[in-house]
Amino acid sequence: MNGTSTSTGRTPTAPSRKPTRGLPLDPKTTEFEANDRALVPLAVSPRKAARYLDVGHDAIYQLLNQGRLRSVRLGRRRLIPMSELERFLSDELA
Repeated sequence: MNGTSTSTGRTPTAPSRKPTRGLPLDPKTTEFEANDRALVPLAVSPRKAARYLDVGHDAIYQLLNQGRLRSVRLGRRRLIPMSELERFLSDELA
């Protein structure tokens, strides 16, 4: 026996990867691209927002307290929607 067959004599195949649930796959979109988009969160904590913007978390809390950056409360957690971070950046560039 050579090194490419299994104990049953069959050649092993690569495991099949199912598309990410809930994402419509465009025929032009590769599965990798669809899975990559699935990893982008809808909202992030202030600390993660600080990492995304490469600033200190104190700066994010200051923007929240000034009302320049909006967030939502879910229980005890404060989350900043990614769309809000994009809005803030586009407003700062204008």
